[in-house]
Amino acid sequence: MKELENVLEGESLEDVKDNLTDSIGKCLHGIFCSMESVFTDIARTIDGEVPSSSEWHSDLLRQMSTETSVRPPVIASSLRSAVRDLMGFRHVFRGLYGEPLRRDDVLSCLDRTCSEVVPGFLNGLRNLEGHMNQDPAPDESKDGDDGTDCDS
Repeated sequence: MKELENVLEGESLEDVKDNLTDSIGKCLHGIFCSMESVFTDIARTIDGEVPSSSEWHSDLLRQMSTETSVRPPVIASSLRSAVRDLMGFRHVFRGLYGEPLRRDDVLSCLDRTCSEVVPGFLNGLRNLEGHMNQDPAPDESKDGDDGTDCDS
């Protein structure tokens, strides 16, 4: 505790709040980048295609919220807006060039990320895992029935 007091000595409460706001912003940036990395891995390894357009970030979100023939949606379509907002925050965070983050915006993004985005993302990954661990449906053409009514 003494070390913390030494670090904070001479800093105003506003300076501490600004530093915490910046730290939270970095964490939110990291959360989205990590999610996007997982989405990209899923797109590459399961879907076989990663979007490559100039709007690939938005295309990737759309792809992850869409069911395919081999997987369920990774994020619910109702969650896509919240994830898009986090993506927008990441864009703002990267483009600040030394400007301070707006504390209210960061705290709002943090609240939504903790209450909606992360739980929804983890739920989607659990659903994907459950789907991928299911035994494939048996191929009825290989059931041993040759189409005759005779027992040989």
